[in-house]
Amino acid sequence: MEQTKKQRFFEIIRFLLVGGLSTILDYATTYGLGLLLAGFWFNAAVSNTVGHIVGLLVNFFLSVIFVYKQVKNKEETKSFKAFALFVLVDIIGLLATILVMSLQDKFFPIVMINIFTLEIDIILLLCKCVMTLICLIWNYIGRKKFIFK
Repeated sequence: MEQTKKQRFFEIIRFLLVGGLSTILDYATTYGLGLLLAGFWFNAAVSNTVGHIVGLLVNFFLSVIFVYKQVKNKEETKSFKAFALFVLVDIIGLLATILVMSLQDKFFPIVMINIFTLEIDIILLLCKCVMTLICLIWNYIGRKKFIFK
């Protein structure tokens, strides 16, 4: 089913809204677990993985229900195969994020700032934001090409 430019525009807006909500849940989970696991060598891998999974699940369900309205076979997008492809596309972004977040403190200095009495590593946050943008683009293209055709 060929989309009009208007349909594609609103699909991207819905994608961004759902992605924003999923990202907020990802960041909140990642940050919360990061605080709980501070000092452990596996902190970055575990906190980013769990945050990513929370965001992924919310994103999948809202994508099927709300984001992708013009697809060839709506029922197929609700299948296990579609979910597996959704996860596969997402895993690529997750692995890239884990790699960058695990290595960022080896290549960049820790720069702490205080915001409302919270100490935040601004370089860590910047790396997470850059990886989020890269994953955003990858996820839209991958999902559109492989799942929500």
